[in-house]
Amino acid sequence: MNYCNPTWNNRGQLSATDIRGANLFYGLRTASAVGAASLGQRLYVFAKGLDDNRIYHMSAASGRPFDPWVEMPGGGLTEDAIASASLSNRIYVFIKGMDNRIYHTSAADGQPFGGWVEMPGGGLTEDSIAAASLGNGIHAFVRGMDNRVYDNFAEDSQPFGGWFLIR
Repeated sequence: MNYCNPTWNNRGQLSATDIRGANLFYGLRTASAVGAASLGQRLYVFAKGLDDNRIYHMSAASGRPFDPWVEMPGGGLTEDAIASASLSNRIYVFIKGMDNRIYHTSAADGQPFGGWVEMPGGGLTEDSIAAASLGNGIHAFVRGMDNRVYDNFAEDSQPFGGWFLIR
């Protein structure tokens, strides 16, 4: 990479491939948006890239070193914290997109993540998301644009429903 001359090589700007390569070599520079969850004997860590708002993940089996950082599939971007939780044999990841909509993705144990899907119900938030599993279900919580707290729930291996006001 030669970025000393601003009229050459992308006018001095790193390409997405350059950023990924630097992250692999030097380690990902992350912002404060970090989340983690365990699934089986594996620990997953999620982070927002400091320079690009992309979402990355790494994982490690119990007692083993972490794999390198890898960008989450689907091109999701966020400026906020990343929420994650596991249920049964799936790990779920939730973000507030750059458009204030709430998105999620998931992966079965040992499988790759899918792309980002908007949560049903059309919810919007200006804040980070919280997630937790309980019994046979997984919950995503947000502060709505009306400053009230909402919950979107899915039973194991079922789609999420709409947003419900928590009273």
